[in-house]
Amino acid sequence: MEDVQVYKKSGANIRSRAPSATHSLNRLHAALLASTMIVGAPALSEAADIQTLGSLGGSAVFLGSNPISADGTVVVGASNITGNTARHAFRWSGGVMTDIGTLPGGGTYSRAYGVSGDGNVVVGEASIAGDAINHAFSWTAGGGMIDLGTLGGSNSLAYAASANGSVIVGRSEITGNTNTRAFRWSGGVMTDLGTLAGHTDSEAVGVSADGSVVAGNSSDPAMGTSIAFRWVGGVMTGLGTLGGVTSTAAALSADGSTVVGVADNSVSGHAFRWNSGVMTDLGTLGGIQSNANAVSANGAVVVGSAEDAGFVTRAFRWTAATGMQSVESLLATAGVSLAPGRYLQNANGVSADGSVIVGKYDNGPLYIARLSSSATGIITTDEAARSFASLGALGQTGNAAISSSLGTMSQYATQTQNGGSNPNAQFSVFATGGYDTDPTASGSLGLTMKLGNNIIAGAMLEADHIKTNMATNGGAKMNGGGGGLFIAAMPDTGLQWLASASVLTIKGDITRGYLNGNAPASSTGSTRGNGFGALARIGWAFDAMKGVKITPFASYTLTSIKFNGYTETDGVFAAQIDDFTDRAQTSRLGADARYTFAPGQWLWGGLTWAHRVDGGKTADVSGTLIGLFPIGTTGVAFAKDWAEATAGIRLPLGTAGSAVTASVTASIPSHQATTYMARIGLSQSF
Repeated sequence: MEDVQVYKKSGANIRSRAPSATHSLNRLHAALLASTMIVGAPALSEAADIQTLGSLGGSAVFLGSNPISADGTVVVGASNITGNTARHAFRWSGGVMTDIGTLPGGGTYSRAYGVSGDGNVVVGEASIAGDAINHAFSWTAGGGMIDLGTLGGSNSLAYAASANGSVIVGRSEITGNTNTRAFRWSGGVMTDLGTLAGHTDSEAVGVSADGSVVAGNSSDPAMGTSIAFRWVGGVMTGLGTLGGVTSTAAALSADGSTVVGVADNSVSGHAFRWNSGVMTDLGTLGGIQSNANAVSANGAVVVGSAEDAGFVTRAFRWTAATGMQSVESLLATAGVSLAPGRYLQNANGVSADGSVIVGKYDNGPLYIARLSSSATGIITTDEAARSFASLGALGQTGNAAISSSLGTMSQYATQTQNGGSNPNAQFSVFATGGYDTDPTASGSLGLTMKLGNNIIAGAMLEADHIKTNMATNGGAKMNGGGGGLFIAAMPDTGLQWLASASVLTIKGDITRGYLNGNAPASSTGSTRGNGFGALARIGWAFDAMKGVKITPFASYTLTSIKFNGYTETDGVFAAQIDDFTDRAQTSRLGADARYTFAPGQWLWGGLTWAHRVDGGKTADVSGTLIGLFPIGTTGVAFAKDWAEATAGIRLPLGTAGSAVTASVTASIPSHQATTYMARIGLSQSF
């Protein structure tokens, strides 16, 4: 099953390109899908592993250049199923990858190459007859997979669909399997579009939004010639060449008026734009070769790659008014620079309005360049994904704030309340201020009550100010608060236990940082986070020596915080961020020690080993760069294990039953910076 080879069958001068997208916006989405979800993809025509969509149990691949719907919410491809026993076509939407199966009574393999603009119709090929042959298919959620048949031969393949999926194009073998022909399928009928005079083979690679116009290539493999065609109203028209013998269509505009690609002249291949019967040579950037890869919806903007005077291949943008210009020069005019020594090697896609271009840097990363009167900039897809992933730090900090609240209650119950100078008091109140170098500042007020048998119960209210530092000068400033409850059994010696729960709500502004070319940039938005946590602790206290008490313990903490989705309001590459949730599960083993040097006065300390049961992973973050494409990133992993060292003191104040406490806890991971949590509190029992 040769996934990459499916584009090579129809012969000459088509071997280096995938079927072009029906809509230029779809080409844009396809290019961006390749860049953000595919590892090391050297060209849009090559299959590679998808990182962020998941799979059906094995590895997943992106196969066509029409794999995403017009609004970017639906993606199609193929994935090995569990056990890697077969490969099935999939449809991904809303975070869910759906196995769309195979043809009824058919074989075990299927592949999806394209999807309609509305995302409802998936097209591709599926094996039948014991996997010996493949047939073109269409799939809908309501109707399942339908065999589109062939033109009399054994094999067929569907590449693309119109906006509503009612028209499908591709290629099929004819009777006798001697040749392949472009087809247009509509209303249950597969129509052979024929070939140009003197040719034996053809394929259809693109269709207009309304399905009335088809673009493709007609060829004679034996002679090594190929001519781009445009088909409309039952008539296939050859688009000619620029003086040579070969032309290859790469893209059709959404309105069907314009075809672009590459054609031979007397010396080399030049990018062409065909419109109203005229093939225009778009020239070069000073070298001898160029290729057109994509076209805007109305055919006015063409992008591709061309050699400059030093024979370096660079991305270009062409309009009738400006001619061919390098994308780098357009960025430079707007004051946006690339990193020293870097250049843009090609442009593979363009948005419907021609303002956004995607392509590849010289050393592999893919980029998005926005060229409009309101905003100009360039970002690699790796950088865009990294900026999304950095938002996971919000969840990390939010969970730390909830954990801190639980820690405040735990510390008060285990270290500061018991054994005071007013042991017969029934109630106590406390106020605590805390600062975490993560950083989080908090203040809390609480009340406790003795229930008998060394059991106390308490409640606490808290206010928080949270600041989170993120990549490329990004960050968040959020304010909020919450509350908590706890109950604990704290005898002087013997079994001790504690259970506590806490809630938190915070809101504020988020700045997502990223590189615009070689310079820092950002986009901002506002969101709210709501979270909760619970802690359970059990220990055994014993007298080690006079005045010294040791308490080995084990604890488990669960925290979770959900941030609401939000839309950024500024920046060149503003985004809509989806809801995301971060959860943390932490187990601890340790021991506390207390030295009482006078009634109601003591020092305490503790050593603890903490372990993230969930591996330390932060939240997966997804969203959409506005006007561009969706991004889904896997949360990064923070430290899984770390040591905690605590030192504290309790001293009485002048009034009976009053005390002041202070403590510092250092969290020491093996490969990250140490953070510190300081608390100071006042309490009064009565």
